[in-house]
Amino acid sequence: MRAQEKYGPNLNIAFATKSVEKFNVAVPIFKSHHLDLEQYNIETGERSVDLPGLATKKAKFAAEKLARPCIVMDSSFYIHALHAAHNKNKEGAGSKGKDSQRTLSPNGPKGFPSYHVKYCLDEIGLEGFLDLLKRKSDRGCTLRFAVAYAYNDAYVWHGKKELKYFECMFKGQVADKPRGELREGQWSQIGMIVKPQLDSRLLATLSEDERDVWLRSQNKTLAEMTNQEYANWQRIIDKPFHDMAQWLYHDRWVEAKIYSAPRPKE
Repeated sequence: MRAQEKYGPNLNIAFATKSVEKFNVAVPIFKSHHLDLEQYNIETGERSVDLPGLATKKAKFAAEKLARPCIVMDSSFYIHALHAAHNKNKEGAGSKGKDSQRTLSPNGPKGFPSYHVKYCLDEIGLEGFLDLLKRKSDRGCTLRFAVAYAYNDAYVWHGKKELKYFECMFKGQVADKPRGELREGQWSQIGMIVKPQLDSRLLATLSEDERDVWLRSQNKTLAEMTNQEYANWQRIIDKPFHDMAQWLYHDRWVEAKIYSAPRPKE
């Protein structure tokens, strides 16, 4: 018997975020896995040396504050030239970035502003980032996205507290000026200055028509791509949401459902 037949309506998951855009992107993804999201606008105030650590700490904090299992989505942006040791780390651990479940550590991509993106945008804006690069020949950058899930201490399944995260990243180049306009589903102005870098290994697996769409997006910022071109990159950016929703549905449906809803009928 399938989970939704045994337990009834869709499972409801808390999503701690102040971003309506992030929430709106995630809702249909989770809905496709029979999961409903409920937005909670709370301030986590957590800090960490790396993005996965930050996301899991935020999820844990939110789960305790809400007294229920919770997910958190966070992102970071690294301009390689704005790191003291970037010349020694050009081939760092974050350069591959296609496996959303690989082991992560503080040895990932380096560079400013890291996970302080929103604060820096509020303080110096996009032009501030571009001014910092005026005398830099290396305009390489990395975008990284992570979605984390945590139980609260009041609920422990089989003696185990669960922390889980999925992440993705891709490299690119910082444009010489802001280009394009933010579209629905883009929650950060960073998309107006980042030109994603195509992965030759990915291109080799595509049909000619699919490859043409990817190639047309070359040298464009995320914000100036056509809807068809951006859809390819959006699938990469949204992959942590898909991975988390799939994991929750297939591996944690029963545990979470027992926690959040009445016991099933015998």
